[in-house]
Amino acid sequence: MIVKNTIKKTLVITLAFILLSTTLISIQAIKPTTLIPMQQEPLVQPLQLQLAIPSSMGEGREFVVGVYTSQGPIADVIVFWLNGTYITDSTGRVTLTAPMVDHDTSFEIRAIKQGYQDAVGQILIINQLPQLILIVPSEVHENDNFVTYVHDEYGNPIEGVRVGFRSGDYYFGGGFTGPDGTAVLTAPEVNHTTIYEIGALKSGYRSGFAQITVFDTDSGFGWIYGIVCDANTSIPINNVTVCARRNGENMSHCVFTNDLGQYAIQVLTGEYTVSAQKEGYVASVVLGVFVPANTAVEVNFLLSRLQPPIPTIVYVDDDFNQNTSGWGYDHFNTIQAGINAVAVGGSVFVYSGTYVETIIINKQMILDGQWKETVFLNGNYVDNVITVTASNVLIDDMTIQNSGSYKAGILVDHATTVSIYGTKIHDCTFGIALEFASNCIIELNTIYNCSQMGILLEYSTNNMIARNSVSNSGFTGIHLVHSTTNNTVFHNNFINNDQSAFSSGYNLWDNGYPSGGNYWSDYTGIDANGDGIGDTPYIIPGSGNNQDNYPLMIPYI
Repeated sequence: MIVKNTIKKTLVITLAFILLSTTLISIQAIKPTTLIPMQQEPLVQPLQLQLAIPSSMGEGREFVVGVYTSQGPIADVIVFWLNGTYITDSTGRVTLTAPMVDHDTSFEIRAIKQGYQDAVGQILIINQLPQLILIVPSEVHENDNFVTYVHDEYGNPIEGVRVGFRSGDYYFGGGFTGPDGTAVLTAPEVNHTTIYEIGALKSGYRSGFAQITVFDTDSGFGWIYGIVCDANTSIPINNVTVCARRNGENMSHCVFTNDLGQYAIQVLTGEYTVSAQKEGYVASVVLGVFVPANTAVEVNFLLSRLQPPIPTIVYVDDDFNQNTSGWGYDHFNTIQAGINAVAVGGSVFVYSGTYVETIIINKQMILDGQWKETVFLNGNYVDNVITVTASNVLIDDMTIQNSGSYKAGILVDHATTVSIYGTKIHDCTFGIALEFASNCIIELNTIYNCSQMGILLEYSTNNMIARNSVSNSGFTGIHLVHSTTNNTVFHNNFINNDQSAFSSGYNLWDNGYPSGGNYWSDYTGIDANGDGIGDTPYIIPGSGNNQDNYPLMIPYI
């Protein structure tokens, strides 16, 4: 029995241990639970209400206010206006009425709706009552009686207007205008010069305001005097406005100089800025002029004349003189004087006449003759008749003659984009000479009787020479030397020159077929097919191995 019980107990304990072990194994097999945080809904920013409001509106008038967002108009918005509330319609609009105001006043408009950000705006309500215009002296002395005048916008005097000195909303020292619109006020006593505002008030009108300076008479008086003269001639100048302004004040005392250039200004004691000005002169200012009581301080001025703007068009005629309108400014009787006076990029127009001079063009400009058959520029055998040292120059329609020995009718020296059109050049050593020049045009010129060369190019490239007539040159009609390359020469007539051409570098001598090249009076080729172009090239003498591939059989017209 004992054995059975023992076995029984042992069996129970064993079963209990197995159950406990199984439970522990089950517990260990369970994985720990991972906590997943709850996702929050993103916050939605409420839309911003916006107002469409007129910037200003006349009193008593209706106006429309619109309320909208980036998504369009918003209905049922509460709009606060003055002491009332209004609701927008389905189009986001509401009609409001401007109040009556005594003066131009800004008012606030506010719009609110649940779920939206509020909107606030401003509108200026304009007082549309007739305006009072107040006229007062610019300055008076303390205790002075002075007259004010009030009228409407049409100049009609207004009776019964209250006029007085203004301090904030308080008025003092006032009176009422009579039938003539005037009222007499008395300036208050002051310890120092003081600027006051004077107001004019009447029911049914917009108020008018003006400023007046009241001087302290206890400080004493002095004088500022002097003479105003021309800085160049020292001659007195009349009718000059001379003004004295005491430092720290806005008002000035002004007088005019007399026929002797003299002036005198009575002022209160103090430190002044004194100025003198007259149309046509540079204004002059003197600072820190101290005027003691009962003292006269001398302040003299020398005014310089204003320089007129540089003319863009200048006219030259050998008949102009000192009696010509614009003489010395934009009218001259020599071409060089006109060139000196004209603005860069301007024009000098030369009327018919004979001008014995040599000229230098040193700025971008146009030199335009009236007609080459009536405008004669005579160098008188002295120098280059025209020397061009600036780029972007045009010379047109004049006769140029009689250069100095070994000088040119026109010399272009170290310049680009110079155009020479329609001139007549004769009796010069060189007709037209280009030295260190590029991108120039020589066209439609007639050059004859030059002792050396009609056209000379040295150290010059990329120029065009076309439709010119060169004849009776003592050496060559056209001479291209010293690194002169890539120039184009076509449709020119070279007639009866001692030698028609010479070129030491490569240049182009025709414009292709059928346009053709140049006419050479010494060309000996034939035109078998009658197309006006020689059947064999014209060989250009010189080391450049050049030729005119399509020489013309008759002069180019």
